[in-house]
Amino acid sequence: MLWNLFRWWMAGSGRERIREGLLGDNGGMTTDRRDHRVSAPADAARWVPGGRTGLVALGFAATVSQAVLLREGMAVLGGSELSWTVVMTLWLVAMAAGARIGAHAGHLSLGKFAPALLALVSLGGTVLLRAVPALAGASAGEAAAGWAVPWVWFAAVVPAAMLGGWTFPVLASGLAHAGPARAYAMEAAGALLGGLVFTFALAPLGSAATLLLAAGLCLALAIRRRWWASVIVLAGCAAAAWPSGGMLARAEW
Repeated sequence: MLWNLFRWWMAGSGRERIREGLLGDNGGMTTDRRDHRVSAPADAARWVPGGRTGLVALGFAATVSQAVLLREGMAVLGGSELSWTVVMTLWLVAMAAGARIGAHAGHLSLGKFAPALLALVSLGGTVLLRAVPALAGASAGEAAAGWAVPWVWFAAVVPAAMLGGWTFPVLASGLAHAGPARAYAMEAAGALLGGLVFTFALAPLGSAATLLLAAGLCLALAIRRRWWASVIVLAGCAAAAWPSGGMLARAEW
């Protein structure tokens, strides 16, 4: 899958991060010197709220965001498949770098809101890609314009990808004794759901509306214990998504 490079990068440090999150600074282990048996503390078996649903939301938001950025990148280069190479390379490298950071720094209370932020950051990247012709001083639709401002590709893709990479080990640390396998499974389920929802429901709405609705869904999931707040968030994102597609299309850069 898309995350294979990330998983390879995280093979060592990511598991240590998960282990530290479960068992504490010293491993949280107690050793009986008489028979050298090692046992985990009782609180290591508890689930930390937000980890599982956060990983599903992460898979959903990352898939939708990546699909939108790929589509916008192809539009910048006039449909050239080189855009896939640029976006995917930047995405995978930046995600691996973000995962490396997340393996050593981060807190679950912040991580559960990161999927929504990922979609919003990707919206900023979408606006940048739409502005490429103006930034390059070229006419709209000129394929060469995308290479005239290479920094735009980094600014549009890298922040979202690094945030996604950072979020995975942070949220995985909340899965208690379930370990990395459960984390990968939850994220993969969210990615599958994101692909289906994007293909059959969100894609026709336009890039801006798609990312706003994705952000609203992820944020509503993060605060689902307060159902009234979730309803307000969904309503607000839906209201903002309705005119956003037309506004982005009519924008004069």
